Amino acid sequence: MSDASWRGLGALGVLFFGYLFWTLEPVLWQQVLLALLALDSLLLALLGWRYISWFLGLFSEGTGD
Repeated sequence: MSDASWRGLGALGVLFFGYLFWTLEPVLWQQVLLALLALDSLLLALLGWRYISWFLGLFSEGTGD
C-alpha cells in the first residue's frame, strides 16, 4: 500500500474510534468538562481576582496604575 493509502486508512480509523468514543462515553465527556470547570474555579479561588487582574495588566497597553 502507498503512503497515502495508509494515511487515509489511519484517518478513517481515528474517525471511527472517535465516533465510537463520542457515542459510547458521553458520561466521560461530562466528567472531563466538570473537572475543567473545577480546576478553573480552584485557580480563581487560589489566585484571586487581584492577581489575575495584575497578570492581565502585564499584557495591556495602558500606562498602569
